Amino acid sequence: MKKILLSLGVLMGILILITLISCSPPPADNNAPTQDKTSSPAETKSPEPAASPIVLKDEEKKKAEEFTTAIKDNKFDTSELSKKENAKIFLYLADTSQDEPVILIALQGMTNCYSATSESLEPVNEDYHRVVLKHLNSTSNPVLGRALEASKNSIAGEKPSKPAIEKLVDIANNHKEPVARHDALDLFYYVKDFGKDPAIFDAYMKALDSDQPYIRSIALFRMNNAIELSDKEAAYKKIKEMFKDTDAGVRGRAVTVIYRLVPDTDRDAVIKELMAMLDDKDPYVRSAAAGALADMRYKPAIHKLVTLLDNTAKNTYDINFVKLTGDSGYVHHDGSPWSRVDDAVLFALKNLTWDMNEKKFDYASINYQAVDEEIKREAAKAKKWYDTYKDSIPKE
Repeated sequence: MKKILLSLGVLMGILILITLISCSPPPADNNAPTQDKTSSPAETKSPEPAASPIVLKDEEKKKAEEFTTAIKDNKFDTSELSKKENAKIFLYLADTSQDEPVILIALQGMTNCYSATSESLEPVNEDYHRVVLKHLNSTSNPVLGRALEASKNSIAGEKPSKPAIEKLVDIANNHKEPVARHDALDLFYYVKDFGKDPAIFDAYMKALDSDQPYIRSIALFRMNNAIELSDKEAAYKKIKEMFKDTDAGVRGRAVTVIYRLVPDTDRDAVIKELMAMLDDKDPYVRSAAAGALADMRYKPAIHKLVTLLDNTAKNTYDINFVKLTGDSGYVHHDGSPWSRVDDAVLFALKNLTWDMNEKKFDYASINYQAVDEEIKREAAKAKKWYDTYKDSIPKE
């Protein structure tokens, strides 16, 4: 009986021990996250500078700190922006800073101190391309604006950054800010043989349908700068439609581009439209039409051009906008070197007659100190020349 009671007591003891063990807290996990007892969850800390593969020397680190402080205190000396020895410092700051004012200044410094073509500046490198591409993805308009400016060094030269070009194409086609699209379209000029790049060409063609006239205008301007275009036939058909654009700057630039694209079968029809545009209500368009007729070597236009020799209207035209950086921006149109219709006509007469030997009209150089008087003198000379040779000039 005693043995049975002893066995029951041992069994009860074991059951109690098992119960105690199962109710004990688990051992501490040394890898589990712990809460900082000294700060509340609502508190935030200043972001640490981003890690960067760019390594500065001690003196450069000190200068970077001085620049950062001066920028934050609005005491930065802007003369530092163009000093080649600061190039790496600006690159480092643009890569690591979390402060927008510092990033903006650093991107300006990068733009000024680096180059893909000039030996007098710091050559662009992979770090430069990487930093530019990072900020081309910025959601801040001012930062994107400065990054676009800096991107010209990434896309120029013999070894352009393909990712940068691809990003600019994306911005030109899709960015919600029209000014960003304008800037990207303008920048393609720095890409070697940009007109032959199908993606860039397509971006320009898409821009010709933009609601913003300054985007249509810059696209036409840069297409005219291209040595060659990817699809001349498509460009011709589209640009020909823009002769009747509501914006004078766009009409004028469409006229300026067309002579390079018009097929022989359409030559007479285009010339007829250009002749009509010599009477356009806008002086810039009249001047552009005069230049286009000269480019197309259409000598019968001389008879109409001489009737515009007394037209002194200013032939400049601007489309204004606000840049991403907040600065004032504009697309400038200028119909001739001295920015007057009569000047544009005189240049057209010179270009149309250069192959007429002794019968050619020679437009003399103009003294900038006496433009009015000297252009008036040349216009009178052109009238006299026309009276002398008009019978030998072909008619329509």
